[in-house]
Amino acid sequence: MRIITLDQSTRTGWCIGDEHSTEKWLFGSFRMPKRDDNGERLVIFRDSLVELIEKYHPDLAAYEAPFLPVGEQGTRPGQPGQPRRAAFNVNTIKFLLNLEGVLIETTARFSIPTEHFPSSSWRVSALGMGRLPPGAANAGMDFKKLMIQRAKQLGYEVRDDNEADAIGLMIHLLQGAPAAQRAQGDLLSMETAKL
Repeated sequence: MRIITLDQSTRTGWCIGDEHSTEKWLFGSFRMPKRDDNGERLVIFRDSLVELIEKYHPDLAAYEAPFLPVGEQGTRPGQPGQPRRAAFNVNTIKFLLNLEGVLIETTARFSIPTEHFPSSSWRVSALGMGRLPPGAANAGMDFKKLMIQRAKQLGYEVRDDNEADAIGLMIHLLQGAPAAQRAQGDLLSMETAKL
């Protein structure tokens, strides 16, 4: 069974793997140039995804769920009890949600089931932790660098964190927690019940 994993963004990382293969996984990335019209960027994303699907014929697709900054994170310094909101760019969040919609629609057209994972979930399988320990940022530690380093340790000469994250998603899907423990259920058996 062939699987494609995607870390979708302006530069989307992808990885193609097989649950029984002992060979290295194929990986790469494609980029959507900056455009005033997000519609053009979504067309480029869809066309690039279709090209991958037609070339590699995956049976399953998995991707990183877009980060949604909801809820409160701690308190503001010097203002006990006042909620501190996560810093985020609304346009980036909208763009990532649009990419997710195109990804779901495109894979559905090819009858490819999908599963999504939050980054804190797949990073446990790929890196051994879902969140950085306290003080890690001050020590120059971040998940992008850690995943690039992990991919290179495994023999993958990735160009950026997008390719590395797609490999991390594949690690999680094929070598992580058993499917029964994942929120979306047993993806590998779902392939037999096409959409």
